[in-house]
Amino acid sequence: MSNVFGKIVNKIRKVVRCHTDAKSYHTLIQDGTSRYFLDLYHKYKRYGKEHSTDWDVEQVLSELLVVSHTIEKGLTVPESRLGFGEKKVDALITLLEAIPEAQAKQQERYLIAVRTLTRYVTFHQRRGYQLPKRVEDAYAKYRKIFAINELNDLTSYQSIKGYEHLAELSFADFAKLRHSVRFYDEKPVEEEKVINAIRLAQTAPSTCNRQSTKVLHIAEKEKINQVLNIHSGCRSFASNIPTLLLLYSDLRDWDGGADFFGPYLDGGIFLMNLLYGLEYYSIGACPLNAYFSKENENALREILGMQPYEIPIALVACGNIDAEVQLPLSERRPIRDIYKKL
Repeated sequence: MSNVFGKIVNKIRKVVRCHTDAKSYHTLIQDGTSRYFLDLYHKYKRYGKEHSTDWDVEQVLSELLVVSHTIEKGLTVPESRLGFGEKKVDALITLLEAIPEAQAKQQERYLIAVRTLTRYVTFHQRRGYQLPKRVEDAYAKYRKIFAINELNDLTSYQSIKGYEHLAELSFADFAKLRHSVRFYDEKPVEEEKVINAIRLAQTAPSTCNRQSTKVLHIAEKEKINQVLNIHSGCRSFASNIPTLLLLYSDLRDWDGGADFFGPYLDGGIFLMNLLYGLEYYSIGACPLNAYFSKENENALREILGMQPYEIPIALVACGNIDAEVQLPLSERRPIRDIYKKL
């Protein structure tokens, strides 16, 4: 089975090889922090999908979820191009074939991938488009195995601005309304609403009440385009983004060393609160990672005038939305997959 996983890795992932200069490796400051990061580096090399050529079932299932979501997003693009995502769909099928049927039936992530394949094929069949034979055969095979009928192409999302009694909603109901929205109308987002959402986000806890997370509101279209040109995760909807928020942290608020993850932990909590705040004020939003290379981070600093001690945490694309927009289902894993009790 390892040979199959090896082929999957080579087919889907571009393996990033990290070369460490032996001399500089051994001349690192030998304190607890340095040893911790060296240990973390080796764990990523050993267990991370990007560096592994021998995936186990968990890694395959994880990649299935990622690839499925990419295909789902393609189905929500206005006027999706017929035949889009052929390489991704081919990769999805390769991943599905890598797990034995007996194991597959017990895995919800596997079923999510099969349903994604079904939606993809249904989308094209309804439009009279002939897909490659491998895709059609896989669709027929898995539809029969799992007794899945044709599914809707997309799911609709009703903006909460249509709710007249928002204040009467329980938090559980409100939280279930939140989705990542990627397509907006052309009207600029009201600054007052953004500020009000940020005020709600400030209720987030932070390490020793540091409150280090800050927000840069980017409204100039030219700067938005410049930032998104160095970000590779939103190409399908980048031209449609009217407002961009950058969450960043000030390193001067931290002690260093053992605090390394502090800005990202606090920033992540703040980000979730901000997304709820934007939702509350009827602003569609989609969080974007800030995984920039050193060169791209330097370019980001130059575009936005950031100081060396200000580190990017995340971006949020946002805008006004119509009463209804289309978005991926983004099915969640069952609670048994993510919870255990000792």
